[in-house]
Amino acid sequence: MTGSSLPFAVITWGLPLTFSAALPLLAGTVTGFTQVEANEINRRQFEGASIVWAYNVHPYTDAVAAQLPEFEKLTGITPNAA
Repeated sequence: MTGSSLPFAVITWGLPLTFSAALPLLAGTVTGFTQVEANEINRRQFEGASIVWAYNVHPYTDAVAAQLPEFEKLTGITPNAA
């Protein structure tokens, strides 16, 4: 590979090169509109609701399951494991 090669320009994920080059710019504009301060989020807006947490058997699910009581305490949403 020569020093003048641009490896990032070759990887286009099957999209036209101009669109692929614009992806980082588009990502920046989308995230710029969705940022909020942590104290502006009403985490208890769905208090009293329940959700079904469907999962597969895997070590990471044990880690998530250990956090479900904390999730319920913060949000007021009751997670039911399926």
